[in-house]
Amino acid sequence: MNRAKNKCPNGCKLPPRRKTICKDNNGNYHWGYHDFPFCPVCGSLMPQTIDCLKGFFDLYQIHPKLKHSVELIYKSELGAAVREANIVLETTLQEKSGLTHLWGKDLAAQALRFKYDAKEKVLQEAPLIAINKLDTPSRVNEQEGLMYMLMGYFQGTRNIYQHKLVGTSANMIIISVLQISYFLKLLDGHSITVNGHWIPTSMSVNSILNHTPNKLDRMRIRRSVMKSIKKRNRLYFKKRKSDTKHEKLTENK
Repeated sequence: MNRAKNKCPNGCKLPPRRKTICKDNNGNYHWGYHDFPFCPVCGSLMPQTIDCLKGFFDLYQIHPKLKHSVELIYKSELGAAVREANIVLETTLQEKSGLTHLWGKDLAAQALRFKYDAKEKVLQEAPLIAINKLDTPSRVNEQEGLMYMLMGYFQGTRNIYQHKLVGTSANMIIISVLQISYFLKLLDGHSITVNGHWIPTSMSVNSILNHTPNKLDRMRIRRSVMKSIKKRNRLYFKKRKSDTKHEKLTENK
């Protein structure tokens, strides 16, 4: 155990750590100590926990507008972190829609609402903020789903955090900030129907090579394909040889 990473940053005296049954990431049990993810006295995040969070946020690529909110999390100012993230989300909606006189659930409803004729498959009234082209049922559902998610978030989670002093766990705060990051990315036009890639059942090698700009990578792909073809041919001829041998034995009988 690294003692420096398991000390409270505020210098609190932690309760004695007692050995107990622990479970590791591989699902194996052992007799050892439970590390504190945050100080049980003051609630501050432990240095080891902050290191893990930094790696996770880098991997997740949290929205750049939430930089200050993330810094507040690192300082263990969790309530301030989620309130800051809520303000960023609401301000972004106001700026993108031009509805600076609305807030919360009403803002989300007016900014994202639209009219779509399902029978004629025609967009009758465009939204102030469109996260995609709204030209297919899937894209229409995504726009409508985001509108309802934001309305629910503002009505519930956002209002509770903004207007009341709530003591909640660190993981719930982090989840809320990550959820806001997801909302912001959708509002920026990162629609999963546009930026997602449907996995094809088959693809030609030439198509892959044409989309591989690096020369060295193209050479590796060709080598890998040739190796796969040779292996497949060996298995094919081995099977043919085995079948032929079996046929001859059957004829002799």
